[in-house]
Amino acid sequence: YGKPFKDDKLGLKARLDRRGLLAMGNSGKNSNTSQFFVTLGDGKNVQNLTGKHVVFGRLVDGEQVLTFMEMCASGTDDEKP
Repeated sequence: YGKPFKDDKLGLKARLDRRGLLAMGNSGKNSNTSQFFVTLGDGKNVQNLTGKHVVFGRLVDGEQVLTFMEMCASGTDDEKP
C-alpha cells in the first residue's frame, strides 16, 4: 500500500538463519514494498540475507507446504522460481 517505508530496526537485526522465516523483500535500505518471501533453506544458505531484509514472522505449522513449494521449484541454478 502506498510508498516504500523505513526498515524496522529490530526486524533487520533478526537473523535469517533457518527454514520457515517470513521477511519483507526490498531492493535497498528503506525500500520496503509489498513483496515477501519465506526461507526454504537454513544456515549458510540464508544467513547472508540477515540485515538486508526485515524479518517479521516464522512458520509455526505447515512444514509440508514448504516442502511442496520446494518440489515446485524450476530446477535451474539461477535461483528464480
